[in-house]
Amino acid sequence: MKKAITNYRLIGIALVTAGIAFNTFFLGLPTAGLSIGLIAAYFIWQKGHWQPARQRLLWPYVLSIGLFVVHFGEEYFTGFYAAFPNLFGQSWSAQRFLIFNAIWLVIFGAGAAGVWYEQSIAYLIVVFFALAGGIGNGSTHIALSVWFGRYFPGTVTAPLMFASGLFLFHRLEMHVIVLWVRAAAFTMLVPGAVAWWIPQNFVHVDWTIRHSVGWIPVVFGGLLYFCCLTQFLLRGEGTPNMFFARHLGFLIGREPSRLVQQSIYRYSRNPMYIGVLTSVFGEALLFGSWNLLIYASILCVWFHLVVVFVEEPHLRRTRGETYIQYCHQTPRWLPTRLH
Repeated sequence: MKKAITNYRLIGIALVTAGIAFNTFFLGLPTAGLSIGLIAAYFIWQKGHWQPARQRLLWPYVLSIGLFVVHFGEEYFTGFYAAFPNLFGQSWSAQRFLIFNAIWLVIFGAGAAGVWYEQSIAYLIVVFFALAGGIGNGSTHIALSVWFGRYFPGTVTAPLMFASGLFLFHRLEMHVIVLWVRAAAFTMLVPGAVAWWIPQNFVHVDWTIRHSVGWIPVVFGGLLYFCCLTQFLLRGEGTPNMFFARHLGFLIGREPSRLVQQSIYRYSRNPMYIGVLTSVFGEALLFGSWNLLIYASILCVWFHLVVVFVEEPHLRRTRGETYIQYCHQTPRWLPTRLH
């Protein structure tokens, strides 16, 4: 048994090594993310205990491969092969990009055959597809569109790839990975939009750094946010999804199943909001922008109204006496004392 496991791991290492070599020599540096995804997929795969799951996994995986073909079609016809490598100062030909994806499509198809025959090594291919071809691929397109404030080739079908990767991990019963990925999606779509996308597209700002001291609140706010996010994941077993966005739960997760009162939440009931606001005020200082300062002030009012008139009534209804007692013990915003 141990010999069989060792042989499978050696085959896995060989596949990962060959994949990295193929990516690097065929399309170069811009495929580094795929190569990192291969390495990560190997470590996830070799720690798993893969049981035959043909009925549970095969049809979602085949469907995801179909979505991959559709996504590749959008990339090809919108010029992704020219736009993406240009970010790295390189260029790809349309033919080379086509061959590259065709070869990976054959490999993904071989993974489907392996799942049908219940071969453990096939799950390495499935995990890589879910991690890099699904979640990594989808999130990269979305992030690039948000960063540039415009459509980036491949973005229309990118959410489908992201969702398919999440669903495959769900079918693989890797719930911890699903939870952390959903938290990353929430971070990109909600605080990411508040602190980056909206100011980039709707607030007139000269993005020249004027006061470097502004980095202090920007970094502090970011660290505070991620501290809160970790508490939600580890203690609340959920993501910071606002309850009224539950229709996006498949993508950004559900609100925590347990009330989080520990760590930073001992001193403030809403430190995550404070973290986001601190970062935005820091941006106003960093770029010397009155417009960003006004925007941050509007956010203060908006967050307060949402917390007081929407979130707190919801939590009183759903958490009952536990939340009411927590409100008596902990201030809504800034801590009045350390305990």
